[in-house]
Amino acid sequence: MARQQRVNRRKQSPSRKARSMGESVQGIFKKVYPSLLVAGIVFGIPYVSYQSYQFAVTSPSFAITEIEVSGGHHIGKEQVMSFGQVAPGVNIFDVDVVRIEEQLKRHEWVKDAKISTELPGTLRVELTEHEPVAIVIDRGEYMLLDGNSVPFRTMKPEELTESLFDALPLISGLQKDKLVQQEVERERALVAMQVWELWHERGLNEVAPVSEVHLDEVLGLSLIVGVQGTEVRLGWGSWSERLDRFGVVYQDLLDRGVAVDYVLVDQDGEVNQVAVGPVQTKDR
Repeated sequence: MARQQRVNRRKQSPSRKARSMGESVQGIFKKVYPSLLVAGIVFGIPYVSYQSYQFAVTSPSFAITEIEVSGGHHIGKEQVMSFGQVAPGVNIFDVDVVRIEEQLKRHEWVKDAKISTELPGTLRVELTEHEPVAIVIDRGEYMLLDGNSVPFRTMKPEELTESLFDALPLISGLQKDKLVQQEVERERALVAMQVWELWHERGLNEVAPVSEVHLDEVLGLSLIVGVQGTEVRLGWGSWSERLDRFGVVYQDLLDRGVAVDYVLVDQDGEVNQVAVGPVQTKDR
């Protein structure tokens, strides 16, 4: 009996050894598994990410197929692509939004630009253009001013149409460099625009259309009006009162059929004092 048990134990010893070895291996695996998992993550994710990146930047599936432009009246899609240096076919992940925005702002009509992308291949361009509020003439150049009285575009001769001058005041006596650099010069431009608007609001443009608003540091503000090019000198300040007084005097001149070279309503502190200069003829 005892001998048989020893034999049985000898027969069972290999399986026990196998189980023991298996348990040892399993124990080792349990200990190193977390490390293997971390290693897999550390080395596997960058590899997968790199492969995904390579696919994204080279796949034709992410090429720009549509460029949508909104807010542009003076700059179209072709100019957007030219100034922004972007075109259909470019991979959308290669688009440098900040660079394109800065490039577009260099266009004379563009005040601001916002770029956005939509996968797989749409580029959206939202433009804000300068809004012209006046025309300034300086040394023979006609320039458009924006709402901040800053010149943003020099006009071409063929663009100087009658409808343009009807819609916007023409201001002389200002300098481009000063308008860009000096707040005082920009404030003078705003004054000229305000007087031009008051002139129209009072209906004076119907009897004496304004062709020019002139600013002089000594004489003040003057308007060139009517067919004869009459100078209406208003000086500085009290614009409403001076315009009202001019309206009365000028209507009287029209009623009497008297043409004048100038009407002076620029007396400081006394808007009721008006001087007129009849048109000089060869007989006078």
